[in-house]
Parts: sequence; structure tokens; C-alpha cells
Amino acid sequence: MSDIIEQTSEQKTEKNELVVNLSKENFADMILNFLGKKEELTYRSEENGYFKITLDDIEEFYFLLEQKINREQSLILDAFSMELFYDNGTKRVVHSFEKIAGFVETRNIKPKAVLLEWHIIVKFNDSPHVETQKIQLLFKAYDNEYIGIVVEHTDQIWGMEVLSLFENQIKNIYVPEKKSNVYAKKIKIFLESTPITTGLTIIIVFLIMVFIESLDKNIRDDLKFQTINKVININSQEDKKLVESSLAIYMIDKDYRDKNIIDTFSTKEVSNEMKNYIDNKNNNSNSFKKFLLKIFISIYGFYTILYFYLVYVIRYNKKNSFILLTKKAHKDYETYKDDKNNKQFYSISLIAFTLIIGLVINFVSVFLF
Repeated sequence: MSDIIEQTSEQKTEKNELVVNLSKENFADMILNFLGKKEELTYRSEENGYFKITLDDIEEFYFLLEQKINREQSLILDAFSMELFYDNGTKRVVHSFEKIAGFVETRNIKPKAVLLEWHIIVKFNDSPHVETQKIQLLFKAYDNEYIGIVVEHTDQIWGMEVLSLFENQIKNIYVPEKKSNVYAKKIKIFLESTPITTGLTIIIVFLIMVFIESLDKNIRDDLKFQTINKVININSQEDKKLVESSLAIYMIDKDYRDKNIIDTFSTKEVSNEMKNYIDNKNNNSNSFKKFLLKIFISIYGFYTILYFYLVYVIRYNKKNSFILLTKKAHKDYETYKDDKNNKQFYSISLIAFTLIIGLVINFVSVFLF
């Protein structure tokens, strides 16, 4: 009886068995979301930096993680893939490290992003269950370039170790933004701020009003000259001295400075005094206009030259990132290096600083002389 039961059990067991042949990648993907509750650690490189990676750099990240797993001897199964996003809108996925090590792209395209992804199934010593870990490493080489890491883990210590391992390696290939560029951006933002813009607007409006007032005054003065000249001519010779004296007083009172009227005076004493008076007034007026003009040129010129120079510096110092996995990427990188002309940069910088120093000296001289 017992023999029959045992035989029946063996038959049932054999009937319930199912054998399925799966690749490592498919098997890892199938059970990825069923083993262990994951937490997430992330990293993103600093803004406005840049990087340049080759196939050797990608292999270095793979070897770093492989060495860590081999030391721990906890690996059960792993799957690795590389996903490339090209500038023509296509993408390519390469599975297994062996295929990536011999990667060749024959098309005339350039990678703009590459995603490295690991699916790892491990059994930690302090856990009775197998658990899955997922690691993603992204290199983005367009728009806002950056390097990002996402570690989905079931063991925080293990996840932190992986994150730290990759962070240290990223420091070897990622170059942060220059401090000089950071300061240039801050100054540019300050120049664009409301107080500076408002102050310059007030100065411009004031100078326009002075110009309009001066133009209007010239029109009014021309009408005055014609009228006064007629008044002088209609008076008799005997009354001219009295008229000229009264006219001189009137001109002083109304700040009228046209010498053409003075030239018609027959009384030399009055004519000479009025000419001296008008010369002094015109000199003072011209000095004031020059004073305003120098201030305007100094302030507005300084602002304009400094602002556009900062824009140039920011654009010049902005470095592009490159993923050098294709011939086109290498060609574009060489062209990019040639375009960064240091001589041109230093020449423009020298001209800008010369103009700025000249405007500062001009501004100071307004108040000293």
C-alpha cells in the first residue's frame, strides 16, 4: 500500500513539473518585479557641466560593478544592456557585455544619450530570499547635459555602495562648470534686474526730454528774433537807445541768447555787455550738456559693453558633451575643438576691458575736471 502511494506521488510530481528554457535577460526581466520591495537612490551631476565618454569609459563602469559583485560572491543572475539614442530619432539596444565590447556603428549618426542598465538577482547573507536590484546609468549629451544614476535596491547599504562607486568614477569624466562662468551669470542676472534697467531707462528718457526741450526752445527763439527785430526797426533813431536797453533787460530776464539781435544794437556799451553775458551763459549751458552726455555715455556704454561681453563669455565657456561611439561623433568633436579659438577670445576680452576702463576713466573725469 505504501509502495502504491509513493508511486502515485512520484507520478503526480512528474506531471506537475514544467521546464522552460529562458535566456538570462528574459528570466531576469520576468521576475524583476516579484522579488523584494525596492527602495530608490538617485544621483544627478551638477548643472552646466560637461563630459566626454568613449567605449572604454562604459566598460570601466561595467568592470567596477562586476568586481564588487564578485567580491561579495552573492550573484545569482545578472543582465546588462546598453540603449543608445541617436540624433536622427532612432535608438539601438545592445544586450550582454560581450556584444558591447565589440560595438561598431556603421551609420553616419551621432549618439545624444546612452543608458546603461543592470538587472541583478542576488541573495544576501542575512536574507533567506533572493532579491532583485536594478541600476540605471544615463549619459545625456544634449540640451541640459548631465549624468544620472538610479539604484533600485532592497538593501540600503548595498545600494549606497553602488551609488558611491559610480559617483567616484563619474568625477573622472564629468567636468563641472567653471567658477568664472558662475560669477559671469550672476553679474548678468544683476544687470538684467529691475533697479539697473529702471535707472538706465530714466536716464534715457531724461536725455530725450532735454533734446526735445532744446529743439522746442530753438523754434521759439527764432520766432522771438523775428519779432524783436521788427520792433527795433519801427522805432525812431532817438528812441533806439531806450528800446535797446529795455530789450537787453528783457533778454536777460527771459534768458534769450541770440547774438543776431545784439549785432543790430547801435549802443556799443549795451551790445558788448550783452555779448559777454550771452557767451558766459552759453558756455555754462554747453558745459552742463557735456556733463550730462559724458555721464550717459559712461553709464550706458559701461552697461552695454559689460552685458554683451558677459553673454559672449558664458557662450564661450559653455562646453558641449560628447558620446564618442561613432565616426560622426568623433568628427563633430574635432570640429568643435577647432571652433574654440582662444586667440579670438583673448582679443575680444582685451578690447572689452580696454573700452570698459576708458568709460570708467571718462566717468571719473566728469567729476574731477
